[in-house]
Amino acid sequence: MSDEMKTLCDLWEAESPVHLPHSRLYHLDPIGVGSPLVESLTSYVARLSGMHSVSPSALVRKQILPFLNRPSLTRDGSPVSTFLGQQSVALNSLTATASAFVQAVEQLTLRRDLSLLTMLPYKDVLSGVTLLRRTKAWCSCCYEQRREAKQAIYEPLLWMLSVVTLCPQHAQPLEMRCPNPECARQQLPLTARCQPGYCTWCGQWLGSRKKRNHLKLTDEERTEQLQNGEMVGALLAATSNISVKYLKETFALTISACVDKVATGNITVFANLLQVRTSTVWQWQHGQDIPQLEMLVKVAAFLDISLVDLLMGQMKASTLSPAMRQDGDVPPDRSRKQRRWKRGTRKRLREALEAVMQTPEDPPSSMPEVASRLGYDYRQLRKEFPDLCQSISSQYASYRAKQRVERQQRLCEEVRQAIQTLHAQDCYPSKRQVSKLLTTPGIFWEPEVYRTWKEMIQQLGWRQ
Repeated sequence: MSDEMKTLCDLWEAESPVHLPHSRLYHLDPIGVGSPLVESLTSYVARLSGMHSVSPSALVRKQILPFLNRPSLTRDGSPVSTFLGQQSVALNSLTATASAFVQAVEQLTLRRDLSLLTMLPYKDVLSGVTLLRRTKAWCSCCYEQRREAKQAIYEPLLWMLSVVTLCPQHAQPLEMRCPNPECARQQLPLTARCQPGYCTWCGQWLGSRKKRNHLKLTDEERTEQLQNGEMVGALLAATSNISVKYLKETFALTISACVDKVATGNITVFANLLQVRTSTVWQWQHGQDIPQLEMLVKVAAFLDISLVDLLMGQMKASTLSPAMRQDGDVPPDRSRKQRRWKRGTRKRLREALEAVMQTPEDPPSSMPEVASRLGYDYRQLRKEFPDLCQSISSQYASYRAKQRVERQQRLCEEVRQAIQTLHAQDCYPSKRQVSKLLTTPGIFWEPEVYRTWKEMIQQLGWRQ
């Protein structure tokens, strides 16, 4: 070696190579983060299983569940069917279950943004009550548009929220049943062999170029529902850019400011404008209760601001004008109708309620429906005519109870027929096999149906 080469070797600074950590599962990028159509976590898990050429059931059982470190999710050393089927709705929510699942998937994929695929960022400012649908909803035009563009098929988190009923892009109602008339079944968020864009039961493609308008909406209702979808979509798009740590305190201050300036500090007037209880507004003010997403959308629409501005307390000056109380577009103050009735009104209402009792409808109407037809608040009628209202409510309750009994009997008979069919084929009638033959899947959570299944397999000599 020459002297020049030796000199170069002496000057060379040897650095050890940087070894990046390897993820156990594929480092799959979620779709739409930072946009209104951000992907849902259940969709991400389904796509992740497809990248590994395994079923979602195998991915959840063999990879994700062991990382949760929760012994309650195993039975006899084997993972139980958790986070699949009806239980999968919790994965997109804001519960501790969703948080644990997100942490496990993030450890496996070495990602740090999967909480944005759920409602977890808003767990301190949103109620989980009626937040998510228990079954899937989708826009067939969105599916078809992405397939024609050769883009990945996925399910946005926006479609999972119950307050969203129309697709903001195509202004058509979201679908909830398979378009195949021989199937027509509802879809669950994450099942053992689900694939985004396809029916879990019959495998048919759910997309279509043709708009399917199965809801009859007025122009006003359509505009309102489209506005709801756009507002919620804007909130999901802003999730990655806003700090949600202090949103609960900010929202409480925002409500107090609205009560002070919109209703001059009168909580009752502000509650009447929003058509909610006075106690509800008071609890919002003092941070003792958190609102449902549907109510937040309603408040934001009333104040003519976005959901993000409402939660962050960034409102326009015109929004807080006391003149809003005289605006003809705001909901009327219901307390005004309750103060004084015209002469003969009580007699007319009593006769109308007695007519409902004497000539029962088929099916009977509930008391709120009767009050709506008469143009009065249900609580006001109940206060003035407690006996008649109680009788109408009891009549409706009896009808509903009879319906429940008939439904249970029908489902149990359907389960018996399915078990007999499988038994004749010498096939073990497991709950999964029986569900494939039912018109209404996912009914084994009902105690009577489960009891019927258990008794039948024992009678036929099968071991559970």
